[in-house]
Amino acid sequence: MQKLQELISTQADENEWREFKGAYHATHVEGALRSQKLEELRAIWSKAIGAFANASGGVLIWGIDAPNKFAERTSLAKDADVLAVKLTEWVNGAAIPHVHGIDIRAVKEAQSQEGFVVCFIPASRFAPHQSIWPQKQFFMRCQDGSHECGYTELKRLFQPALGAIYEAVASATAYSLTSGDHGLGAAINVQIKNVGTATAKDLLITINGGGFLQENEIWKTLAHNAVASNSSVHPERVISLRVAGYQLVGGREYPKDFAVQFKLKIYSRDTKPFEFDFHLPWEELKQAKAKNSHYHAPGLSIGPD
Repeated sequence: MQKLQELISTQADENEWREFKGAYHATHVEGALRSQKLEELRAIWSKAIGAFANASGGVLIWGIDAPNKFAERTSLAKDADVLAVKLTEWVNGAAIPHVHGIDIRAVKEAQSQEGFVVCFIPASRFAPHQSIWPQKQFFMRCQDGSHECGYTELKRLFQPALGAIYEAVASATAYSLTSGDHGLGAAINVQIKNVGTATAKDLLITINGGGFLQENEIWKTLAHNAVASNSSVHPERVISLRVAGYQLVGGREYPKDFAVQFKLKIYSRDTKPFEFDFHLPWEELKQAKAKNSHYHAPGLSIGPD
């Protein structure tokens, strides 16, 4: 709740992956206007699902007025749980084909029904998605708004070029730096799989957020945080990289919510960059060490899908 309130105090902007919608005037209404307001909400929701799914995904936050594209004031839903349920019910019919992986959560103060509703809409590999309400249209999220797709965008969406698509998973092993639990390091391997329909060529992989990449038989180190390879990566092939140099704790206990975090970015010929955000919780790594096992963390894709 506090972080959402901070979006207003800092006048956060709407952008390619974030949109604000006021909920007060749409949910604090009864009688004859209620049906009309629900239809308006349904149309906004359908448009947002299609636009974000056809682009790079994003978050729609109900409960914030942003008349000039900047968060200006709260506009809370009368009953955040009811709105979240309603949005969930509408997901199935909001877009064709159906968009998978939408996450809808009500955020409220204790003992209160009023609140925000935060909706995560992922990018979709099954694009294009047609928004059904109020009219059957195709939208694309661009900069700070959702725009109806033109001919060129629709052609690209319906006839995408063959290309490589990547999935990435990190496997971490914790080890002791000093005696006890106050000194742990992490040896991390990342496995990258080409799940696309074309062979990837001329790969370049960079890391941001700590550690460094280590070369192996096919990778050549270009810099402290980058490796490259001219080997072909065919569909369904899995390649591995070592990410080293992580020292989780040195002489003191980290808070329970501490995590090793880093981003990998993958470039290859004729393909847009793919970026993955890895989050390896400290507590999970400690538990894996106690069990003498590995901790596996799928990379959250924040690049094209």
